[in-house]
Amino acid sequence: MPIECVLPTECPRPGPRRGFSFLGENASNTSPTNTPMATQLSPETMTPEHEGRAVTYVPRHAEGDLSHEDCERGKIMHWNHCGVMVDYSRNQCRTDYKDLYLDF
Repeated sequence: MPIECVLPTECPRPGPRRGFSFLGENASNTSPTNTPMATQLSPETMTPEHEGRAVTYVPRHAEGDLSHEDCERGKIMHWNHCGVMVDYSRNQCRTDYKDLYLDF
């Protein structure tokens, strides 16, 4: 029997923090050669070495823009097929893989 994912209802999403961008005003998610500098997480690429690594939560309305003001940084605590448990500065929350980018 497969394990069912139960999502906590009391876990608020990280952000928004108006007027705050951890990457700076003129930052982008690309290098000067226009190549991506952050890697989007997926369950297939997760290894034990990822535990404790810094990640960036990018809300879906930001459409992958790592300089968006609603992005939030955190650290990976653990993960499973349902998502990643991330320790943000204000809370701990399960976050979907598609909303997380591994910091470079």
